[in-house]
Amino acid sequence: MSSPVPSTPAKAVSSAKGGKHWLLAAVTALALAATAALGGWQLQRAAFKENLASQIESRSKLPAIDNFAPLPHDSKANDSKANDSTATHTVSITPDATATGSVQTLVHRRVSLRGLWLHQHTVYLDNRYMSGRPGFFVATPLQLVASKQVVWVQRGWVARDPQDRSRVPSLPATTEPVTVQGRVVAQVSSVYALGAAVQPAVVPSELAARPQVSAPHASAPQASAPQASAPGAARASRIGQNLPAVDFGLSSQLLSVAVLQTAPEVAEPPDGLQRDWTPLDSGVAKHYGYAFQWFALCGLIMVLYAWFQFIAPRRRTV
Repeated sequence: MSSPVPSTPAKAVSSAKGGKHWLLAAVTALALAATAALGGWQLQRAAFKENLASQIESRSKLPAIDNFAPLPHDSKANDSKANDSTATHTVSITPDATATGSVQTLVHRRVSLRGLWLHQHTVYLDNRYMSGRPGFFVATPLQLVASKQVVWVQRGWVARDPQDRSRVPSLPATTEPVTVQGRVVAQVSSVYALGAAVQPAVVPSELAARPQVSAPHASAPQASAPQASAPGAARASRIGQNLPAVDFGLSSQLLSVAVLQTAPEVAEPPDGLQRDWTPLDSGVAKHYGYAFQWFALCGLIMVLYAWFQFIAPRRRTV
């Protein structure tokens, strides 16, 4: 005869069910709290982006900057002239402005700068796209006529030669001062790179040894824009992923902001560069979409918990 199967005490069964119930309730509460917090965080990000977009729009309406002054200057006094959108004025900025936070007040401001191109330092930033086509962003430092300071300018985009990726076009080697119009950006376009790819194959010591422009009326250096007929090694030395660490003679000369050129040089031959820059997008709609998804998931978890823990059991007992 088979031995009788021992029955589980009703108290033990009830205790196990109660433990599972409280465990499921705790997990559900954590899931509700997490999804609700993530939805709220996305709303905060959307509010931040809206505020940033408002600041960008307001700065674009301020008077255009026509010089970066090396001497202390009261920028608040200049901001009071914002009602005249066609006026230009001088704004003070120093190489250590990043540490003081003053750079953030200049980013996205319009500029109209007069200076000399330092062609010997032109860099072709590789793997940059415009309208879905691969090519280079051309960046050249500009030495300002008024203050002698140097600022990097992202001049435009040029297509890559499909036959020879190290082949770069020659640009007009202007030796006279030019007027560059654009807007202030925190830095020239950069991409993530590893190891030696972080900087172009441009030797800073060699670049620093080349002649510098010390005055607007001084004899200009010989143009050294990359030529299509140059040897492969020389052409490749102008191509890189990001800007090199170039020594311009005095470290205090290089400004801590850059300029995104939006129009060709005034009264100069065309350089053939495209400037169809991607419009600034705050991405607010994306954050609202993510917030909706998180809140929807939070609501779904709540509905499922109520259904399987309260509604469905009662329907089975009826």
